[in-house]
Amino acid sequence: MTRSLLLLGALLGPGVLAAPASPPVAPAPAPAPSLLPHLDVGAPAWKPYLVKPPVLITTRLDSQDGGCGTHASGLLLKQAKALPAGQYVVSFDARTVGGTLTVQYGLNDRTTATADLTGSWRGYQQTFTWDGGAKITPAAVRTENVNRVFQITENVEKNTPWEVRRLSVRRRAANGTLGPNLLPTQDPQAAPWLPYCAAAKLTTTVMFLGRDASADNPRSGVLYSLAPKNLPAGQYRVSFTGRSLSGPMEIVYGLNDGNTRTALLDREWTPFTADFKLAAPKGQGDRVVQLFETGPRNTPWEIRDLRVEKLP
Repeated sequence: MTRSLLLLGALLGPGVLAAPASPPVAPAPAPAPSLLPHLDVGAPAWKPYLVKPPVLITTRLDSQDGGCGTHASGLLLKQAKALPAGQYVVSFDARTVGGTLTVQYGLNDRTTATADLTGSWRGYQQTFTWDGGAKITPAAVRTENVNRVFQITENVEKNTPWEVRRLSVRRRAANGTLGPNLLPTQDPQAAPWLPYCAAAKLTTTVMFLGRDASADNPRSGVLYSLAPKNLPAGQYRVSFTGRSLSGPMEIVYGLNDGNTRTALLDREWTPFTADFKLAAPKGQGDRVVQLFETGPRNTPWEIRDLRVEKLP
């Protein structure tokens, strides 16, 4: 029998009796874009759920090498118009995830200072005098720099990961008073933040500190609203990763009060996902997502990778 098959194969030609090729595997579909513009839950776009607890928004940078033909990596923020001449106070907190690292920070490439980071959180502040950039040449370099408001970078090969928080740029008036923070969001994964040379992998974490609405109702949290618009009816998926800093703790998350799940946080980072079917908008139809804790005098808790996706 085997000899007959071999003879038949020789007569028919190579490949005729070969096993059929496996069909190509289709790539996994890309996730739908999140309906949340950023994770700066301390910003005015995010509303309190009863009361908004104090928050700390921290971004970890796992840097990349090779950008601009160097080892440079980091963040920068630009605005639509040139930054006016004047004095600006730049401040932030930073630390490394291990070891030490020197970073450069300031308004742009022509107005910078250095900061030596260690494994402990430390605040950094510097006042810069900006002349408006009229003398920067050539014109292309001037154009690239005059619209920048803030940047922070490193230029070390295979550097340790590092973290930043409490980013601030404020203009100092002639009488010494400081204006509002010129950075529109503390989440560098959102526009108008841009990578400096090579794009670092960014992980933004929100820490919620303890706060009670009242003795009778200890809940506190945040929600994101589209008001005056409503979230269209349909299927939605809410996902995030969370943890508590001191043992088991329950939080509630979902689209609105009628579409929620509970999540039990512990000290280890744990992913949570839930799908919700939203009927015709009514009542709290403007809400996109909400998260809150339910216990009195709660300890800090953290979330990252919070997403809301509309399902097909």
